[in-house]
Amino acid sequence: MNNKKKIDIYVDIDFRELIPFFFEDTQNDIKSIRLSLSKNNYEDIARIGHSLKGTGGSYGFHFLTDAGAALEREEKNKNKDAIQEWLYMITHYLDKVNVLFK
Repeated sequence: MNNKKKIDIYVDIDFRELIPFFFEDTQNDIKSIRLSLSKNNYEDIARIGHSLKGTGGSYGFHFLTDAGAALEREEKNKNKDAIQEWLYMITHYLDKVNVLFK
């Protein structure tokens, strides 16, 4: 698979003005998870994962819903390696997303 290939995500036109804020918030969430992970603050990771799970699906970013659920699950296991892997996948997913409005 070509790593540079874009992933087209179709988002409701009503969310057009909110998408830049959504991406900014998601980038901030990634930073917060990294910081929480460095402090072994798993409760914050679960909270942020839960938020990603909800907002991702609301906007049509179903991968983020799955990732948020995985972060919640891995938080319960306190699995740092898995959480870091999910952060990597989320970051690369966001780099490839091409938002199209319907």
